[in-house]
Amino acid sequence: MPPDLSFDLSTDKTPPALRCDDNSSDAEPFLSLRQPLRRYGSIALTIAVVVGGSLMVCGHTALGKGLILGSLFSVVNFVLMAIALPMRLGRGRGPSTLISLASIGMRYALLAAPLILAAKHPHLSILTTAVGLFMIQLAILLDQLWAGWRKFVGV
Repeated sequence: MPPDLSFDLSTDKTPPALRCDDNSSDAEPFLSLRQPLRRYGSIALTIAVVVGGSLMVCGHTALGKGLILGSLFSVVNFVLMAIALPMRLGRGRGPSTLISLASIGMRYALLAAPLILAAKHPHLSILTTAVGLFMIQLAILLDQLWAGWRKFVGV
């Protein structure tokens, strides 16, 4: 039976199923967001540190620093998306639209920051910073390809 998502706005603005301090099974939808955040964030940062570190060891420090910087901002953007998603649940069209627009504006500003930094500082590569901003998407794609390969091979 699915959890009860009904709640009273006058007493609490967070639905019981989305409270993180609730240890019951009603907290399952909120807790289910944490697993992909940790998984894809870890994959993205691991790729960024390994590839960026390798670039720095090979003498391309600007490329490595840009990739790591962009990846960090990519992970923060992904976390902010996950935080904003449950905030829209249980609200009317107007408040939900306002939350969505504020979230998008804040995330665009967040993603612009490393590009501006890379453009102003010569010790950061703007190209690899932009590539790093797509690191979460790359992590999701690689994870899905790996799962498909394992299913195909039968592991």
